[in-house]
Amino acid sequence: MKYSLIISVLIPIALFTGIIYNVVKLDANLVRIQATITDFKKKWAGARSDRINDFKTEEYPAVFSRSYSGISRLLGKNIRSNLFEIPVNATSADIAVSNYPLKPKQDRQVVFYVQSAEVKQISEKQNQPTYFYLKMKGDKTSSLGYYADLYAYVSKSKIGIGVIIVSLIASVIMFGYAMKDVENRSWQLNYLKVLGAIYLFIILF
Repeated sequence: MKYSLIISVLIPIALFTGIIYNVVKLDANLVRIQATITDFKKKWAGARSDRINDFKTEEYPAVFSRSYSGISRLLGKNIRSNLFEIPVNATSADIAVSNYPLKPKQDRQVVFYVQSAEVKQISEKQNQPTYFYLKMKGDKTSSLGYYADLYAYVSKSKIGIGVIIVSLIASVIMFGYAMKDVENRSWQLNYLKVLGAIYLFIILF
C-alpha cells in the first residue's frame, strides 16, 4: 500500500519534471530572428480544433507556422491588424480577408524564435519551421509569456496529450489501490481534487 501511494505521487512529479526539462532544453536551442513580416493568417477546422498561425517575411522564403490549442490559443496573438493600413470603420472580418496596403517596412518589424536545427530551413520556401513567441519589435517582452509559450508547445507536441491522460489514469489507479482499506476519506478526496485540477490545467492549456 505504501509503495502504491508513493508511485501515485511520483507519476505527476515525473510528468512535470519531464515537461520542465524539455522546456529548458528547448529554450537553450532557440535562435532569435528579426524580420519584416508581410502576411499573417490564422486557420482552424472548427471551434474545438487546434488553431494554426502562419506568417511570411520579406527576408526568408519559408512560411513560419505554429499550432495552438485550448487556453494556449490566447498566447498566439493575431497580429494581422498591425501589418496593414486599415480604415477606421473596418470590421474584424474585413481585416481577416481584405488586402489592405502594408504599413511601412519599419512598422512591420517582428521578433521571434526558431529552433537551431531549423535555422537552415527558413531559407527554403517549401519548409514550415515552427516559431516561438512572435511579437512586434518594440513590444514589451515578458519572461512569463515567453516560457508559457514554450510550455504550451512542449506539453502538447513533445509530451503529448496521450501521455498526460495515461499518467493521470495510472496515478488515480495507484492511489485508489493504496487507499482501498483506509477509512478516512477526507484527505483522499482533497488529494484527488488537487490531482484533477493539475491535470485539467495541463490538458486544457
